[in-house]
Amino acid sequence: MATPDAFIAHVSKSGLFDNRPTASQLQGSLFLITYMGKAAWPLGWSAYGLATAYHETDATMRPITELGGYDYFMKRYDISGTNPSLARELGNSKVGDGALFCGRGYAQCTGRANYAMADRVLGTDGELIADPDRMLDPDIAARLLIIAMENGDFTGRKCADYLGPKTSEVPVSRLQFLNARRIINGLDCAEVIAGQALLFQSVLQLCKWH
Repeated sequence: MATPDAFIAHVSKSGLFDNRPTASQLQGSLFLITYMGKAAWPLGWSAYGLATAYHETDATMRPITELGGYDYFMKRYDISGTNPSLARELGNSKVGDGALFCGRGYAQCTGRANYAMADRVLGTDGELIADPDRMLDPDIAARLLIIAMENGDFTGRKCADYLGPKTSEVPVSRLQFLNARRIINGLDCAEVIAGQALLFQSVLQLCKWH
C-alpha cells in the first residue's frame, strides 16, 4: 500500500481541488480513505465514495451542513413548506423538522426518516434524532457513508449493484459511476460526480493505494 504522501502528490496533480488542495481537504480525504480501507472497499467503491463526499461537501472533504439556511430548509423540506409531499417522503411530520433534519455529513443525510435510519445502522440509539448536529462528527459521518452505501440504506441501491463485487479490483467505467449516483440521490448531478470519480480512481491507481 502506498503512503499518504503518494496520494497527496498524485491528487495534487489530478485537477481536483484546482490542483491546490488545502491541508484540510487532504486530511479529510485521507481520513475517508482510512475508513474505506478498514471496510475493505475495492478501487471503484473507494473512488466513488470519495467523489460522493467531494460533491456533497462542496469539495471540503469535511462533514458539513447543507447550504441554504433556515428559511430555505423550512420551505423545501418542512410539512408547512411548499413541498409537503417531499416532507412526508423524508419523514418530516412535524413543523420544524425541515430545518432540524436538513442535510448534514459526508452524504448530506436529510429528513427525520434518514436520521432514524442512521441511528439504526450505526447503533447510536436515537442520539442522531435527539441531536442532529452529531451527524457533523467525522467518525459518525464516515461510518454512515460507508455502511449505507455498501448496504443500500440510503435509497435501496448499493455499491455492488453498479460498481462490481466487493472483491473486484477492476477499474470502474464512467457509465458504472454515472448509474451509481442512484445509491445516494437518483441521477442528480450524476455526470459531474462520475467525472470526479474517474479522477479519484486514477489517483488511487497511480499511488497504488489498492
